Amino acid sequence: MPNSKSGAGDVEDSDNPTAFELPGADLSDVEDVIVVLPAQQDEFTCMSCFLVKHRSQLDHEGPDGPICRECAA
Repeated sequence: MPNSKSGAGDVEDSDNPTAFELPGADLSDVEDVIVVLPAQQDEFTCMSCFLVKHRSQLDHEGPDGPICRECAA
C-alpha cells in the first residue's frame, strides 16, 4: 500500500534551473547577462524576508532593522 503522506512523486525542484526545459529549444549556447542595481533611496531590505521593498511597504523599524507590511502581519 503506497504511503499517501510521502509525496515523493510530487516533488518539484524549482531551485534547479536545469530541471526546466523548453520543448525543442537548445539554449546551451545562450549566455545570460544580469545587471544588479544597488538599493535605491526609496527602497529598503526587510530584515525578516530579506526582500528589497519600496518604502511604501515599510511597516516599522524593528530592533534588527526595517520590517515590511507582509512580515509584520
